[in-house]
Amino acid sequence: STTVETEKIVLKDVGDEEFEDLKALQIMLLAKPMPADWREEEATVAEDVEQPDLYRLWQLGHSFLHRDALWIAQRIVAFAEKPRFHLAIIVPEGGEARLANNINSLGHQFYRDWHLTLVAASKAHSDLASVISIDWIEARPDDFLAVANAALAESDAHWVGLWEAGDKLAPHALFAFADKADRHPEFQVLYSDEDRVDANNEHSTPYFKSDFNLEMLRAAPFAVGGLLLLRRELFTALRGFDPLMEGVEAFDLVLRAWEQVGHAGIGHLADVLYHRHDEGGHGRHDAEAVAATHRHALAAHLARCDIPAELEEGALPGTLHLRYQVSGNPLVSILVPTRNQVELLRRCLTSLIEGTGYSNCEILVLDNGSDEPEAVAYLNELKALGSESVRVLDCSGPFNFAAINNRGARAARGEFLVLLNNDTAVLQEPWLEEMLGIAQQPDVGAVGAKLFYPDGKIQHAGVILGMNNNPADHPFIGQPPDADGYFGRAKLTQELSAVTAACMLVRRSLFLEIGGMDETRFQVSFNDVDLCLRLRHQGYRNVFTPHAQLLHEGSVSQVAAVEERGREAKLARFAAEQERFYDAWRQDVAYDPAFNRNLSAHGRDFLIEIAPALTWDPEWRPCPRVLAHPADRFGCGEYRVIAPMRALNDAGRIMGWDTGNYLTAPELFRMEPDTILLQRQVDPHQLELMDRYIRHSKAFRVYEIDDLITNIPIKSIRKKHFVEQKDLHKRFRKGISLCDRFIVSTDYLAEQYRGYNSDIVVVQNYIERVRWGELRPTRRQGAKARVGWAGSVTHDGDLAVIFDVVKATAGEVDWVFFGMCPDVIRPHVAEYYPGVDLQSYPAKLASLDLDLAVAPLEDVPFNHGKSHLRLLEYGVLGYPVICTDLTPYRGDYPVTRVANRFKDWVEAIRGHVADRDELERRGDALRDYINTRWILEDNLDVWQQAWLP
Repeated sequence: STTVETEKIVLKDVGDEEFEDLKALQIMLLAKPMPADWREEEATVAEDVEQPDLYRLWQLGHSFLHRDALWIAQRIVAFAEKPRFHLAIIVPEGGEARLANNINSLGHQFYRDWHLTLVAASKAHSDLASVISIDWIEARPDDFLAVANAALAESDAHWVGLWEAGDKLAPHALFAFADKADRHPEFQVLYSDEDRVDANNEHSTPYFKSDFNLEMLRAAPFAVGGLLLLRRELFTALRGFDPLMEGVEAFDLVLRAWEQVGHAGIGHLADVLYHRHDEGGHGRHDAEAVAATHRHALAAHLARCDIPAELEEGALPGTLHLRYQVSGNPLVSILVPTRNQVELLRRCLTSLIEGTGYSNCEILVLDNGSDEPEAVAYLNELKALGSESVRVLDCSGPFNFAAINNRGARAARGEFLVLLNNDTAVLQEPWLEEMLGIAQQPDVGAVGAKLFYPDGKIQHAGVILGMNNNPADHPFIGQPPDADGYFGRAKLTQELSAVTAACMLVRRSLFLEIGGMDETRFQVSFNDVDLCLRLRHQGYRNVFTPHAQLLHEGSVSQVAAVEERGREAKLARFAAEQERFYDAWRQDVAYDPAFNRNLSAHGRDFLIEIAPALTWDPEWRPCPRVLAHPADRFGCGEYRVIAPMRALNDAGRIMGWDTGNYLTAPELFRMEPDTILLQRQVDPHQLELMDRYIRHSKAFRVYEIDDLITNIPIKSIRKKHFVEQKDLHKRFRKGISLCDRFIVSTDYLAEQYRGYNSDIVVVQNYIERVRWGELRPTRRQGAKARVGWAGSVTHDGDLAVIFDVVKATAGEVDWVFFGMCPDVIRPHVAEYYPGVDLQSYPAKLASLDLDLAVAPLEDVPFNHGKSHLRLLEYGVLGYPVICTDLTPYRGDYPVTRVANRFKDWVEAIRGHVADRDELERRGDALRDYINTRWILEDNLDVWQQAWLP
């Protein structure tokens, strides 16, 4: 999206064709998700590409346009305080040549209040001597960090940071940091997403990070990475980077910063603002030395926090496993809901008793009315044991998973609870110590384990809100047991918004304090996620650990428990609970802090989101957001939705996105449009989706139509389609009734549709200068005048008006037809050109070089409702026009109107072509008229006011 060269910067605009390809590709991607780590060296953006480079598509959608520069300038003016940035670079021996990357990217920042300090063993480069924003300090390698610390601490900057020689910043990076700091004065530390860039400025390997995640940072020093900025006062108070931690100095610093400011003081910018160079030799230190220092830094952090833990090698290179030590010997109550399914229950309990290393446990079997003889007998055997360690509680009644667990929690005697499904089995003996050690940290809420299907594939590695277009779902489901996941996340301990109650450990007092599971709103589904979110919003961290591993069949117990109620009832209950969850946790579903808005809600594999509107920063709303669903991507869709939106977008009037796909609830929450524009949405499934929009969005809804679809001409090929839809009129009325405003293209339509909606607005068609304005046909002055018509197969009734006219004048003029030419007149037509795609249409129409254009219309009600669009297309090219004297073409247009009589048409054509100079004058007059009154870009107020409340 951005190319930084040695002496200049190229900000590429996204071309319309690239946007069209991107949108077309969306449908394919949603149907066939691609692996997140897939790359190819030269991906072609086309509909038939089987493995597209998703990151290149993401870059296309995030290129900076002229409007962005305008918005940025306006936002900078509005800053409460204009922060200054001071960055330092330690230049290792041989790294001087890479500094051009750093300096060039700084030189092309939209936000320019920065200072740079270079710390190197060599003398300053002569070209930098006169640059007042850059200091070069010569120092011994052993003193590099100390010298950089001093330069940053003594600065008058608000924010300071250290970055690597050879790396780059995106042009809007410092602005984005400044904007975030202005919106969030509580933030003391900031970091962003990043990627890699090679010598040819090709970008790859984007890392879309979570918000600050302490457990993941403790496990993996790269969890923050890239450019880390601190407020100078905090940096000074922490005494900057610790020279003893060189190699992991940023990791150590962010841990010490967290100890001072906590999660609330650390902000994450979900955008690729930092580009790591990919030229080899990026690090300055020996790998083994860095690993040792990493371990030392983490141990020092744990000591300062008084957290006892053993440090072991992690499951991924360069990572560590913190085995938190269990303090004391607290009793753990394991709650196992069950109903029948005796073999599953027997396996679960046997594995608990024989396979759990931690011994101070009690097991509470929560029986939801088992009635199968084998199950009843087994439960009676357990009761007969009279053991305090294994108890059976009667939880009979309608299946309510939340109520069953709440009943068990009240009866439990343990300090901690484990909620455990009966279709689980222990795989590793230390599973409970692993989870208990984490749960004993005072700020931890729920702890979840890593679960596997019987075939060994991953069943649970945490829960991500909004994933797979659900309220919540599990990432990496079905992946191999040794899969790393997105940047190792399947193998890293980490904070998540939620974990599954199939195996969840939580402090009993905390569980009871927040009221346990919600047994009213979420009886069966989402109760565990809701519980975790209530914990998180109380300030507790929910943690997933891959180091506690169990087998889990996956919903077997729940399915069996509800199957007797019937599938219909189950689906209805699930849908109701899903809607309640959306109502309760809308913002969390839209922006899970453990996810990233640049990752798609489709699938479970952290795919990159390629629809720009679904990645917009929720805090960045320089103008209203408009979501549009055009009826098609040609004709009315182009002229009534896509083109106006394109023009309004380019002018910075709106943030608009048009798509043929209805958004899911999580996607709708992400975009949060101010207006939803719906064009000719009449199919039953479209009306259902409109109802869902009403359920999940307060956006202003606008219905758009530009045809009298309630009266299709008999000769139209569309007549059969509409006739077959016998309830079309009823559905059409319903679609309009679901909207706040109804837009039509002509006064005639407004009159015909009076009563359909109380707010009817007429917005006539306009012609787009950017597409048409530079086209200048050649007037050939040939022996015969070139008389032409352009249209589609839907205009056969209109063309019938001039069949005899064409035949009668074929010897006097050269007839040129474009788009359609009926067989009855084909022998009399000099040139015929088949239709072309919409992008090529203006240029193709201009290439006909007509001396005269005709616009016949059949006199039927449908055509009275049509717009003057054909006059605009002909006129902007300077073609003089003869047209039928019908409603859409009446007015002050400088055209020749005739009745649909053979004599009138023939006389008009012969009269016009007899004076070629007069024809040219007429064409110029019509072009001037169109350019004065009917250019889209000059009438944006009309569209903006119609679309917005």
